[in-house]
Parts: sequence; C-alpha cells; structure tokens
Amino acid sequence: MAGRRGQHIDSVGYDAGKKINGKKRHAAVDVLGLMIGLFVTPADVQDQDAIAPLLRQSTKRFPSLQKALADGGYQREATA
Repeated sequence: MAGRRGQHIDSVGYDAGKKINGKKRHAAVDVLGLMIGLFVTPADVQDQDAIAPLLRQSTKRFPSLQKALADGGYQREATA
C-alpha cells in the first residue's frame, strides 16, 4: 500500500514503553564517535535482542574489537 510517504518496505513496530510506532536504530561507535556498526529493528524489538546481531556485525567488520560498553537497556545475562 503506497501512502503519502511512499510504500512501506520494512515493518514498523509499536514501542509500548514510549507509546510510539516506528523503528529503532542501534549504533556501535568507536572512541572517536565514528560508526562501526548499525542495526535497524522495528520498535517492538527489545534492545537486549538487538545487541547480539549488532556485535556480530561489528566484530565481522572489525576483528580487533575486544570490548564493548553499552547502555543498561542492552543488559542481559548473555551480554555480560
């Protein structure tokens, strides 16, 4: 269905915590703030579910990556 803003290719989700529709952008940056990874998900995907694909993508592009610091929203037993 094409709307005023064009056809929707990717799915959008609903973030119940923020009460908004849309997408989340998860970014990995180095110490200088330069982007080393980006992962876009529907808004209904939890942050802790997006960290593993983002880290896999980032370490594939930058094999020397050894440590990552993340916001508390990404905290889970598997990421500790």
